[in-house]
Amino acid sequence: MPGLDQLAAQYDGRVNVLGLIAWGGGRQAAAFARSKGLSHLPLVEGGQAFADAMGVDAVPTTFFVRADGTVIGRLVGMGPEWLFRHEAERLLSEAR
Repeated sequence: MPGLDQLAAQYDGRVNVLGLIAWGGGRQAAAFARSKGLSHLPLVEGGQAFADAMGVDAVPTTFFVRADGTVIGRLVGMGPEWLFRHEAERLLSEAR
């Protein structure tokens, strides 16, 4: 998550990066963000419904989604930071 927080800071205003919390509510999400030192990665509650709808059976699962809502990639498990940057650049290039 610290890597995603840095990615959110770097691409702020150009690519939206967020974390979905599958457990608890807003207070738990805020406490978790504080405990991990996250200052740019928004954590959104209600992730369990999304995970169920998308067939997520492992955490973490990362989705890369175009602005129109089309899922263009999925990564199950931990991924290297370069992969997230590559996908962010791909999203930006497709938006042009």
